[in-house]
Amino acid sequence: MEILGAVGWDGELPELKEIDGKTGYIGSDVLSLIVPGGFNLEYTSRSGDQVQVSEGNVTGTIDKRGIGAEDGRLLDAVVQTHGSDIGAEFINRMTKMTIAICTAMGFTTGIDDEDLPPEA
Repeated sequence: MEILGAVGWDGELPELKEIDGKTGYIGSDVLSLIVPGGFNLEYTSRSGDQVQVSEGNVTGTIDKRGIGAEDGRLLDAVVQTHGSDIGAEFINRMTKMTIAICTAMGFTTGIDDEDLPPEA
């Protein structure tokens, strides 16, 4: 699995799941592999989904409220529980995983995304 290889994962893979006739890995199961344990967290995502993290196992939708710069509850919990070095390692692994997902699945931008405002 290239996505986990990007973060140096060499442990067990999550269980394959079948949804709508397709078999694969669930995103929250893959994310759970890089979330350190040692804390429990519960909050509501911006989309209204309930997010729970229990000993590193993630359920729910991780969005800006979980990882964002101002409101990153998951990141804050990792740093508060394990310190800034582990927090930095987590965000680095999360970034590498995100880049690997974009590379594997494709990521496009439109020409309007490349325009700079005059003040830039």
